[in-house]
Amino acid sequence: MDTCYPKNTSATGAGGNEGSSAESPASLLAALLGMDVEQISDNALITSFGLDSLGATRCSNQLKLHLGIQVSQIEHLGAMTIGTLNEMLAQALGAVKD
Repeated sequence: MDTCYPKNTSATGAGGNEGSSAESPASLLAALLGMDVEQISDNALITSFGLDSLGATRCSNQLKLHLGIQVSQIEHLGAMTIGTLNEMLAQALGAVKD
């Protein structure tokens, strides 16, 4: 898969709100890696799912475009987890509401 764009799946469990079809960091990563969102755990390093440098760049771009959070390729390849991305998204959404 060429882009980090979510499949038509429900974003439940890791990285999503139960019953929601909204995009989430987990759904974006799952789509990029050709996985089901249920396979993405909040506390595992993103690189443990097979994300490489090109995928990290694509996912960084899609996170910014679709969710409004900015994460560098280097951050993705370091100690980044879905849980951390969820926290960043919550902060970004909180800033928009304030």
